[in-house]
Amino acid sequence: MRLTLHGTLHVALPPTDALSLFTPQGECEWVPDWNPAFPGGEATDEPGTAFVTQHRGSPTLWVIADRTESSMRYARVRPGLHAGMVEVRCEPDEEETRVEVTYDLTSLGDDEAVARFGRRYEAMLAHWQHLIALALSARVA
Repeated sequence: MRLTLHGTLHVALPPTDALSLFTPQGECEWVPDWNPAFPGGEATDEPGTAFVTQHRGSPTLWVIADRTESSMRYARVRPGLHAGMVEVRCEPDEEETRVEVTYDLTSLGDDEAVARFGRRYEAMLAHWQHLIALALSARVA
């Protein structure tokens, strides 16, 4: 099973600053328990950088596939569940940034895990927007 999901959220920052929130280190500011490990030793946001995160005791393997001034693209594998690409694009939208997030996932044998991810996708992006807004308000407090 393959599923492509697309959604949008808004961030009250200019695009370059908003994109920094979607780098491996930048997500530490707003994602609870986000603690990327860099087996190669260097924590960068350059293409080719590999890192590992943990979610509910299960590893997710990431490789930065591409980075531009306005986008990040990752290869992502959750062994036994799914593999695919994640793309984040930041575009100006008046006083804030429109962040377009696309997940292209293929099941690695657990079709229900991919379907469940799809059903929760819009709620996940809404939750991300909430967490980012909280993190940004903490910056000014």
